[in-house]
Amino acid sequence: MCLFEMGFEEKAIKLQVKEEKACETKRICLHAFTDLTYVAPIVFLYLLKECYVHGNLKATKRFRALQLQVHQVLCNSPQPGPATFVAYCLYILPIFGSYCEGFSHLIVSAFHRFLKTAATTGDSLEAKIIAVRLFLDIVEGSIDHDERIAVKILEVFDIKLTDIERKLHPNQRPRMTVGFTV
Repeated sequence: MCLFEMGFEEKAIKLQVKEEKACETKRICLHAFTDLTYVAPIVFLYLLKECYVHGNLKATKRFRALQLQVHQVLCNSPQPGPATFVAYCLYILPIFGSYCEGFSHLIVSAFHRFLKTAATTGDSLEAKIIAVRLFLDIVEGSIDHDERIAVKILEVFDIKLTDIERKLHPNQRPRMTVGFTV
């Protein structure tokens, strides 16, 4: 499949790797995702996987290069918003099997880095609702994610116990207990 036909501009990073007195050029194929307005998270994840699989760098260097690329994607405001886009990606990732754990960490770490530089995502409430549902699905076992990813989801989307309670019991009013609102 030609990625140029899909509207993506290809760029390659050449890295010099010294191996036993010989200098060899290694490559990883990256795509400049300049406009993700009409790109679904599943397509983005597929292209990310293809970049990873077809790169011939060591895994750590591929991870870092793709992490930077995901950060740039988030800066380009994917639809419906960067935070929601990440939440949808995390929901979809288990279908990628053995790549799920690594790509989950890649996307969460890129999103965490994005949050440090972005003033606001504008879609954080919607993303938090999706992330709470994702967390509950992981805990229930209907979505297969590593427990470390579940913890990272709580951290990066700033999910509190009250958010989880609201999702579990949407029709209940908040209870008052000895000086605390639960």
